[in-house]
Amino acid sequence: MLSLQHKVNPEEQVVGWYTTDDKITYVSSILHDHYSALCQDCVMLTVDVALTNSRMAVRAYTSHTLLRQDEQVISRYQSLNPDNDPNDNRVTARFSHARMVYYSHEAERIGVDAMINSIPDGDGIDAPATMLTHTESLSLSLTKLRHSIIVVQEYVRGVQVDIYFFSSSFLCFTF
Repeated sequence: MLSLQHKVNPEEQVVGWYTTDDKITYVSSILHDHYSALCQDCVMLTVDVALTNSRMAVRAYTSHTLLRQDEQVISRYQSLNPDNDPNDNRVTARFSHARMVYYSHEAERIGVDAMINSIPDGDGIDAPATMLTHTESLSLSLTKLRHSIIVVQEYVRGVQVDIYFFSSSFLCFTF
């Protein structure tokens, strides 16, 4: 696949790999070792497709190569990766968070916004969504804005009432 990709886009380079598991496992180290041979400073992305906390969290990691000294770790690594040199005691075992910045073109941003704001055709989690017209999208945005303004107004009123009661009780104590 990589050679086919280079035929179509020769300027693109492999910078890492991704997994749809949000946990880093021992197998992650083995896969990371493989991709590290293809690129320098290989990056691993974890994509939480289970939508934990109602979001698809994406995290980036870089790795540090450590030496294997535990015989059980060495034998397990060899059994999972039999092509590896038996005298090689390196293993990627430490991942550190890497800073991520999202970039997109305007067309991509518009497409993602349209998918986020589209209304599902049913109650199922996999229900298809219909794209909103510009007017429907604007109406939905204004409705959300109005709701946010109401929430802020209620909060401000609550703070004003609390301050008034606090001031009154403070004045009662001073008399």
